Amino acid sequence: MATKKIGTKDLLGVERVQKLDLMAHLIANLQNTLILRGDKGIGKTTLLTVALSRDMSDTDMLLLNATHDLSFESIQYELVEFINEKYQLDSRVIADILASYEKQGKKLVLLIDDAGLLITGLMNALINYANKHPALRIIFALTPEEFELKHDIEGLNQHCHFIELLELNYEQSEVFIRQLVDVGQTQYLDKDITESLL
Repeated sequence: MATKKIGTKDLLGVERVQKLDLMAHLIANLQNTLILRGDKGIGKTTLLTVALSRDMSDTDMLLLNATHDLSFESIQYELVEFINEKYQLDSRVIADILASYEKQGKKLVLLIDDAGLLITGLMNALINYANKHPALRIIFALTPEEFELKHDIEGLNQHCHFIELLELNYEQSEVFIRQLVDVGQTQYLDKDITESLL
């Protein structure tokens, strides 16, 4: 089965495109770690995926899906492998790569989806690491409940900027369900999309 390419139209409206623009602006102009916060199923993964395909000058992005066994070392390894593959290099140390990025005025952006699954302390370690390496930007995607569990332990209020994804409105919900019907990812049919369903 072919993978569906995700684009700006999948963001379900102007408000979501504005969130993408805000994210791009903050990546370019703000050292702080970003927290993309929104309810489960609200579109955080879609926004991160669309951000990956966006052309941002002097910026490379890697999207990781968090798991319970993800570690600081495995994230460093993923970043090194990503850069080595992208530029046909044989680098071994992430700090050297980040120093090179900084010297060139470039940014390396790590997007971590489902960040609530990360072990305790890992978010804080990544935030501190990014604070020491200005070329590194980190974006964590969290639900409000995950944020509540993590914010004190991980120090998310002190060094982070927040982007909130709000619930879908009526029109966005209709577009979303029609997209699911079009790609066969729902039990509903076009005729089922009624006012009561929305």
